[in-house]
Amino acid sequence: MTEPVNINTATFLQLKSLKGIGEAKANAILRAREEKGTLTEDNIFDITEISSTLWASLLKDNLITFKAVKPSGEDLASTVALLRDKISSIEKDRSDMVVSFQLQADQMREKNLAILEQQRCRITRELDEDRRLILKLYRHCHIIT
Repeated sequence: MTEPVNINTATFLQLKSLKGIGEAKANAILRAREEKGTLTEDNIFDITEISSTLWASLLKDNLITFKAVKPSGEDLASTVALLRDKISSIEKDRSDMVVSFQLQADQMREKNLAILEQQRCRITRELDEDRRLILKLYRHCHIIT
């Protein structure tokens, strides 16, 4: 036996899969949910696009419900296992990202240090050149005087 469809959480396609519910009726249910919020066994009969006979049939055949269907213990165990796997995967991804970020930071630091060293060498050469020019000018001035 298939599980009943929760009328308050079902998607358009899930609603359409119900016996006697087509596109127009599924849309009517969705509109009623938006207007009323939670649908109940009492207020579903206010949805005029769907006959009370059809509602009665869906209820009698246990094809719809208004509460979340409680998953079985086996479903819960598999859900817990799935969630543990996802958490483990997320933690691994996070760890990989931290390592990758650290590697990128180290590479950027090395690159920036290399650039700074090049600038230091260039400035040192320029200072040496300026000192030579100043010394040359100084000597030239002393020779003239």
